[in-house]
Amino acid sequence: KPVKDAFLEIYKLDNKSKREQKPVYAFYTGADGVYTKKDKEEGLIPAGFEEGDLKPHKIKYIEEGEYELVESKTPFGFVKADSVKFTVKDSRKVQTIKMKDPIPKGELKIVKKDRNDPGKFLEGAEFEYRNKTLGTLIEVLATDENGRAKSSKSVDIGYVDKNGKFKPYIYEVKEKNAPKDYMLNTEVFEFCYEYKDENTKLLSISYDALNDVNQVKISKKSLSGKEELAGAKLRLYEKTGKKLVEEWISTKQE
Repeated sequence: KPVKDAFLEIYKLDNKSKREQKPVYAFYTGADGVYTKKDKEEGLIPAGFEEGDLKPHKIKYIEEGEYELVESKTPFGFVKADSVKFTVKDSRKVQTIKMKDPIPKGELKIVKKDRNDPGKFLEGAEFEYRNKTLGTLIEVLATDENGRAKSSKSVDIGYVDKNGKFKPYIYEVKEKNAPKDYMLNTEVFEFCYEYKDENTKLLSISYDALNDVNQVKISKKSLSGKEELAGAKLRLYEKTGKKLVEEWISTKQE
């Protein structure tokens, strides 16, 4: 998609391929309107474009020679484009010069901890990492022995909308499987990667995910199942029945 509001300058190159001091031409992208239904009916929309797209800028005359196209102002949400050198020839044909503004990439990092003991990192938690805007699953991440997981692929932090502007994607992370002996964290972490500047190609975001240990609620009730009974001596053993985990006396709950 064409990008709006980039300020581009064209410099002529000397015989040593160095730029002259001042540009011979300058313009803002996206200032030439959009292709209309009439343009489509008259076959005026070139390949790669469609109705509603921003029109590329046209220069009616520029003398023969060597030139360099430079992006002097990069629109919000994009990485500054590399300069493009090109040659103008008297070919009596329209020459096309393309310049691309990349969208920064994003990577996700997850740190899994015990909620009550933040210094304890948890292995084996699985998370679904999704692009909520597109409704697509990017990948499933699992924490390692250090309680950490990192996305194996970087993603575009956004896209170009129909007006040629940057629009951020919304992402979300949700725990799929909890670490052993811990309860599932049902919180959904929703976020957008935060654009920094035209020179930053990769952005990172870190999610600290906390888990509670497994919990069991035990009570002593009458045969009717309605009344809590106090004074019963209760013991909780591991599955093997050999190791005592906890022992207590039941109380009557109000």
